[in-house]
Amino acid sequence: MIKGIMDPAASVELTALFRRNGCVRRHDATRYATQGCMKYKKGEEIRLVANRNAERVRIQRLLKRAGFKAGRAFRKSAERKQICIPIYGREQVARFVKMVEETEKIQPSAAPHALPRAGAP
Repeated sequence: MIKGIMDPAASVELTALFRRNGCVRRHDATRYATQGCMKYKKGEEIRLVANRNAERVRIQRLLKRAGFKAGRAFRKSAERKQICIPIYGREQVARFVKMVEETEKIQPSAAPHALPRAGAP
């Protein structure tokens, strides 16, 4: 069991979704120091990407079961059908990254090499 994670099964699914096409944005302390708070406003963020609305709902439910608070979902662009589900905040990002690392130690099948490839049988 991973500390701070309410539902271990949700952490396995979230790890697989993150490894499929998620991303992390970290705060750049050096850039913040040189540009100051008026120009550099980037915080920490995780983005999980859903390919359709039903998957977005599933991801939001998994995040809630795992104890994370998702931000407002948004489309990547007008042409794309992909929907981003963000997780904001230094504490939540650190917990999510730790959850992914711990899940991969406990259950290696959640690692990226175990994910099915597009078009694979």
